[in-house]
Amino acid sequence: MKYDVFISYSSKDIDVAERLCQHLENNAIKCWMAPNSLEPGRSYASEIVRGIKNSQIFVLVFSSNSNISQHVMSEVDVAFNSHKTIVPFIIHDIPMSEELSYYLSRTHWLIAYSNIIVAFKELTKDVLNYLGRECKAADDHEGNKTEETPENLFLKGKSFYSGLAYEEAFAYFKKAAERGHVTAQYNLGVMYTKGKGIKTNQVEAFRWFFLAAKQGDADAQYAVGLRYDSGKGVLPDSTEAVKWLRMSAESGNSKAQFALANKFYYGECVSRNYQAALRWYKKAAKQNCIDAQRILGCMFEYGQGVPQNYETASFWYKKAAEQGDSFATERIKILSSHSVHK
Repeated sequence: MKYDVFISYSSKDIDVAERLCQHLENNAIKCWMAPNSLEPGRSYASEIVRGIKNSQIFVLVFSSNSNISQHVMSEVDVAFNSHKTIVPFIIHDIPMSEELSYYLSRTHWLIAYSNIIVAFKELTKDVLNYLGRECKAADDHEGNKTEETPENLFLKGKSFYSGLAYEEAFAYFKKAAERGHVTAQYNLGVMYTKGKGIKTNQVEAFRWFFLAAKQGDADAQYAVGLRYDSGKGVLPDSTEAVKWLRMSAESGNSKAQFALANKFYYGECVSRNYQAALRWYKKAAKQNCIDAQRILGCMFEYGQGVPQNYETASFWYKKAAEQGDSFATERIKILSSHSVHK
């Protein structure tokens, strides 16, 4: 028997798979899905292979469960080698395993975790288009076409980016960014910086980071601050560097907090101020910034801007050591020996 769609899923996601199957079959799309489609008396493995080969489209319900399922991996392998059209239906926002990425990096992904009802409709439309059929009028009463909103464009870009299809991701991010989507603007800055999907262009990278920064994106503000500091893609300006680093730091970005603390600690672009440095190092350290934890240990050990305090120094060194900092580990031993000798 021939089928339109084979539905692959982890048994832990059967509720979603059944809803998906029902939605497709309501539009006269014939689905193969275990266990309902299994024929009695046949081996499970042979039935799976037969179902995949007798179906035109292979839909994978991708989740944290299917991402580590060897059964799902085997099904994807059969579908790939049988030259089936594979459509990942993404219900969890997680990185795809290297094994699955090998097979699926160039496929069109459907993001379902943001709005699964809309995703059901998108998948139905795509499957019917592939099969050369039209959607039932009854299914169109809510508007079957997904509006090309900045958010939808961004999600499509994110889908391609996760699948390592950077050129496609860049195209969608750019459309969303040009319509004001702040995260898409930031992502364009990253792609121009790293040369992913587009030729490296530091001037363009700065332009997109700056647009996102003006909308309040803390990561973009940090990027803008660093670029003003280094002159990467823009003329260096120490005043602007500190301004944008401070804005990002005040929004809670730990990297900006650490960078700003360094400015005050070393007296770069600002007057040296150990108290200000201490305040920003503490904020970054509380967010597990290992470098900030190590420097706080040093400040308290040597009394830089604060009264010398070996106990507090050891506290911050231990925080850094717990994250694998070898310098902090050595200082703990030394401070411990001081305590013993006393």
